[in-house]
Amino acid sequence: MVELFKLRNKGREKIVMEKIRRLIIILILLIIAVISTFSYAEEETNTITNSIDKNFIENQNNNIYEDNEEIKNEILNNKNNIIYENILSNNIIKDESNLELEKINSEKAPNIGTKTIEDGIYEIHSCIDDNKLLDVKEQSFNSGANIYIYQRSNVPNQKFEFIYNKEDGTYTIISVNSGKAIDIQNGGTSNGTNVWQYDLNGTDAQKWIAIQNSDGTYSFMSKLKENLYLDICGGCFNNCTNVQVYEGNGSNAQKFRLVLQYELNKENNIKDDTYNILAFESQNIGIDITSCSPDATANVQLWTIDNNPAQKFKLTYNKEDNTYTIMAVNSGKVLDVSNAGMTNYANVWQYDLNGTDAQKWYIVKNNDDSYSFISKLNGLALDISGASFKNGTNVQVYEYNNSSAQKFILKNAYPMKGERSIEDGVYELSAKGNILQSLDIVNGSTEENAEIQLWTSNFTNAQKFIVKYVGNGYYKIISKISGKALTVESSNPSVGSKIIQKTDENLDTQKWIIKETDVNTYYIYSKCGNLCIDVPSGNTSSGNKLQLWGENGTNSQRFIFVKREITGKKTINDGIYKINLKNNKVFDIDGGKFNACANLQTWANANVQQQKFRVKYNNDGTYTITAIHSAKALDVQNGGTALYTNIWQYDVNGTDNQKWVIEDIGNGYYNIISKANGLYIDISGGLSNNDCTNIQLYYNNGTDAQQFKFMPINIIDEDSYQIQSTINPRKVLDVSNGSQENYANIQLWDYSRVPQQSFKFQALSNEEYIIIADHSNKALNVQNDGNEPGTNVCQCEKNGKENQEWIIQEAGNDTYYIISSANGLCLDAESGQANNGTNIQVYTKNYTSAQKFRITHNNKLVIVLNAGHGGYETGCANNWKGLVEKNITLQIARYIRDDLSGIPDVTVILARDGDYQMNLEDRAMIARNNNANLYVSLHINDEASHSASGSQMYVPFYEGQRHYNSEMTKLAELIQEELSYVGIGRNISGGITKRNIDQIPKYQYLLNGQVVQADYYADIRHAMKGDTLDYGPDLNTETGVPAILVEHCFMNSSDSNLLDSDEDLRRVAQADANAIKRYFGL
Repeated sequence: MVELFKLRNKGREKIVMEKIRRLIIILILLIIAVISTFSYAEEETNTITNSIDKNFIENQNNNIYEDNEEIKNEILNNKNNIIYENILSNNIIKDESNLELEKINSEKAPNIGTKTIEDGIYEIHSCIDDNKLLDVKEQSFNSGANIYIYQRSNVPNQKFEFIYNKEDGTYTIISVNSGKAIDIQNGGTSNGTNVWQYDLNGTDAQKWIAIQNSDGTYSFMSKLKENLYLDICGGCFNNCTNVQVYEGNGSNAQKFRLVLQYELNKENNIKDDTYNILAFESQNIGIDITSCSPDATANVQLWTIDNNPAQKFKLTYNKEDNTYTIMAVNSGKVLDVSNAGMTNYANVWQYDLNGTDAQKWYIVKNNDDSYSFISKLNGLALDISGASFKNGTNVQVYEYNNSSAQKFILKNAYPMKGERSIEDGVYELSAKGNILQSLDIVNGSTEENAEIQLWTSNFTNAQKFIVKYVGNGYYKIISKISGKALTVESSNPSVGSKIIQKTDENLDTQKWIIKETDVNTYYIYSKCGNLCIDVPSGNTSSGNKLQLWGENGTNSQRFIFVKREITGKKTINDGIYKINLKNNKVFDIDGGKFNACANLQTWANANVQQQKFRVKYNNDGTYTITAIHSAKALDVQNGGTALYTNIWQYDVNGTDNQKWVIEDIGNGYYNIISKANGLYIDISGGLSNNDCTNIQLYYNNGTDAQQFKFMPINIIDEDSYQIQSTINPRKVLDVSNGSQENYANIQLWDYSRVPQQSFKFQALSNEEYIIIADHSNKALNVQNDGNEPGTNVCQCEKNGKENQEWIIQEAGNDTYYIISSANGLCLDAESGQANNGTNIQVYTKNYTSAQKFRITHNNKLVIVLNAGHGGYETGCANNWKGLVEKNITLQIARYIRDDLSGIPDVTVILARDGDYQMNLEDRAMIARNNNANLYVSLHINDEASHSASGSQMYVPFYEGQRHYNSEMTKLAELIQEELSYVGIGRNISGGITKRNIDQIPKYQYLLNGQVVQADYYADIRHAMKGDTLDYGPDLNTETGVPAILVEHCFMNSSDSNLLDSDEDLRRVAQADANAIKRYFGL
């Protein structure tokens, strides 16, 4: 285009010089005319004028152009200009032929001689075929080069500058390519005379009168002769058809359409980036690839902007020719003029990049700050068909007309700028589409150009990446295994470019924008073109290689950044805590189990020891969290590193699996993060009001399921307790002889519920206490402030000294060390004995049973509930309804506990608080070890005929000092009465059966469809007798626990209708609880 305008200026210089020459001649003529008026008679003047006219017309017809005849020629050639007309009107020169010509022309075409075409550069389209244009043969620069028509090629030799000659109302038409004028060969005036280009000479052979036709087209009449018109030879439309002059006939061969070639301000400073191309007229609609198609030849249309990748286009500047290539992000294909069309209405589609001019566009900035796109191929503008701004309107090319249909706005499709969105660190990048799959260096390679793939998460260095902020909103992502940077393989990234590792050279292809799309979930954009790292086709199978692709909003482009190497700091003080969820559930060890591998779960806050945890800082930014009841640490199960890894309790071992970073997230809440793998403690499935919800590890997702509050709590509630020896649970701390005196000795003695065996724990902190004998109000005291192992312990008046302060520390199995704050020595049964009168001293911690004590409530009702069966011992079942005895009994036990636990001075303990197997002896010993006041074993009955119904109670056939028989019979009657209120009657047998505790009772029940003979009542016998051997002699029946076994109803009869729903089970449990409350007078 620049060359085109240089040529145009060259032509203009010639015309200016010619016009100056003419002006001088006209001035001379004026002077002659004035002198003639005063010096000669009119007759002489007419004679002279006619003589000049005659001779000069003859000379013109002979095409004689002699320098000494300039003045004469000027008079002749300007007969129709204003000055000449003035001369005629003043009778200076009379020319009747000229007046007649004016009359004829004005009658024929009123616009002859007026300016109907603005000066400018035009294409001259034949009205025979609009795709055929006037053309200078073979793009010649030579005078005499022929003019013909040729199909439109958007070349300079098809563009012509029109220059209006004001003095005579004609136009000179100059080839932009050569700077030469369209000229009638040799000034001929006969039909068929050829037209060529020739050096500009100002003769009438190069002057054309533009006549505008009623249809807007133009005809061009030569000034040489009236009614001699520019004409397409024979009215043909073939390429190379000659252009001639011919007498006017009104045919299309003499009509032409002019297309103005605007002088456009082509942009070269639009930044290579990705844009929405919006219609200027309606900016909620824009250029779109039909149906988001990835295919070549997919059509280009208008559609409402909806952040679709088919509406995003990457503009790339082509420096060599000042054009742009426009690539569709969704497909990687470019906007292309269909079939290289050269005409108006040629379609626009997307096509594979091939570098042709059909894919190159000039971008023109309009005065209203809109943009137009001009095809380099054909000079036509990107155009909205029919100027219709509706969904589905086709996009085409059309001659530039400066209309709204050709004006667009460029809006950055990725308006975000890079920013510091994630802290530096070592991360694993998991695919959001399958969070168990992570970015991985193929084969763990350290080689240059190794590809990046997805692979099952394995916690190796091949899946760890150092993410480092490098400024200006960009990150580098460096493989930990190789030290090489994630890099786009191509130096000019496009859709489909591979992702590889390469030596860090600080290239733009090694810089990334990390944009958060959800908590800890990110898009990863290349700095080059804002394309995303993408899992091809969303296929998350191991081995699928990663690529760049246009953002499409799917999980195939979202990655979870799991920080695999973390550092922490001290955020909370050491102490004893409950760990609360936002729904007020708490961390809980399943069933209060003491063994390693017991699961961590959530449960309603029941103020039990399995819900208390010691939190201790390790001086390395991490904490150890130990369950109080078991003295076992929260631990990553089997050292797992994958999402969903379970949390359990395990023997303290100091490994990273038991170290946790506690991160303050504000408002009193914390994240708990595994040091071993960087994963977050998480409530499986999100917060739930259900008890027994599992706790696992998961990536940080910012949800309430990962936010916890540490609530300080005393390791032991302030209250009065017995302090039991674990050598013999029946031996407790006792003030010798019940003495009230200072320095009275502390010893072991049989538990007998006497005041000198009751001690009040007064908290100084949540783990430090003064321990006061209830009967004397004197404190446990290290005698004489001794610091030596073996120093005696006595009671003494409270003195506020450290020798009366004791730290309670968990020892496992719901036992505790009681450690002197003064000297760090442990309360100890001398010589490891547990006899009546065994002395209590302080001694170096040795982890033996002589230093472990169970602290149990005194003067409170302790009720132990046993949920029958559990684990593989399912109990009976109703297969039609899906009812299983072990599940029903556990739910009833929990509902009873919930009811009774709200009563002051009542403690409820579940022997089984989860789905696991326990032998009957162990269940019973929970009651004896806690000095329980009642043991209730809960069951559902069954029999072979499936016809029986009603409740049955089993009580000991033994009375003794504690009235086992009569008291439990009383409770059995109360339970049956309460059950009758919910529709469960007494069994036909009477409902109460007594079992002799000295016999070995046998009973049959169904286990997995098989009839099994078993000692079904061992638990109530063990609870009462304390028999730890096979049916041997009593340990101490007088200090045993009253026990009852409740068969609520029958599983496979009409009774089952009372077990169908959770509400049914609540009613059954309420009946049991009401009976227990009546029994104890609560």
